[in-house]
Amino acid sequence: MEQQIVSQELSDLAELYQSLVAKVTSEAVALGLIQEIGKNQRVRMMANREARELNFSAKPSADSPATWAQKSKLRFLKVEFPENISKRDASILIDQSITKLEQ
Repeated sequence: MEQQIVSQELSDLAELYQSLVAKVTSEAVALGLIQEIGKNQRVRMMANREARELNFSAKPSADSPATWAQKSKLRFLKVEFPENISKRDASILIDQSITKLEQ
């Protein structure tokens, strides 16, 4: 099975190479294009693998604890808040404080 896949991939690359040679000025340019296509495919594969590993479906909810950056901004704005404030509530307080400063 693996040998068939490799054979098909080689066949596809040879076909792509012949197609590119017919369209570009030299064989070196065609080889360069094939190398770039290969690099792009590897980058996409790595990005897909990383996305699966990070499991973007497991994003934290708005009810999860506020981030350090949110708490820092609230302190900078001199807003009192409970230490266990949620992301949602911190965001609301930040927006309200900035709106008051703009008025």
